[in-house]
Amino acid sequence: KAELGEHALVLKGDVRSIDDMRAIAAEMKAQFGGLDIVFANAGWAFPSALNDIDEKLYSEIMDINVKGVVFTLQAVLPDLREGSSVILNTSFVAQTGKHGISLTAAAKAAVRSLARSWSYEFLDRKIRFNA
Repeated sequence: KAELGEHALVLKGDVRSIDDMRAIAAEMKAQFGGLDIVFANAGWAFPSALNDIDEKLYSEIMDINVKGVVFTLQAVLPDLREGSSVILNTSFVAQTGKHGISLTAAAKAAVRSLARSWSYEFLDRKIRFNA
């Protein structure tokens, strides 16, 4: 915040927690009244071969990359103004793949799919989704 200036709003939360995302959304609404743009940027990749993926790693990658996007959008959706823009951070590996990061590639492909589906779901509010 010191680097960004006195008018910056700095909030901390875990994208995997709907409660954290709702608290952040409430604080943003109190500060700004509504949102014109959302950039869902949280992501995490951990290189691993298929045989090295365990339940914990699977959950961490999918929860941060996919669940986090869903919970972020659920929390801020009521405060998105008509004509807002939503940007979901994906990766080139969602289309191309890369050795050792199949799980991240799958998670980022899911995020791209969310953007495509939500772009139709919120046409009536003129909310644009890009990935």
